[in-house]
Amino acid sequence: MEIQPGSTVRDIIHNLKIPEEEVKIIFVNGQSADTETVLHDHDRVGFFPAIGGG
Repeated sequence: MEIQPGSTVRDIIHNLKIPEEEVKIIFVNGQSADTETVLHDHDRVGFFPAIGGG
């Protein structure tokens, strides 16, 4: 996905039309991140919903 300079994880979530409250775990390049993390060329982003079990 191409992004504009200065884009954040939040921007990607909104562009993909994923409700932000459903994203509980975020990784950028294998490191824990948050929605305000600024992205750069070739970053790899992963976000996941809360996972429950019992």
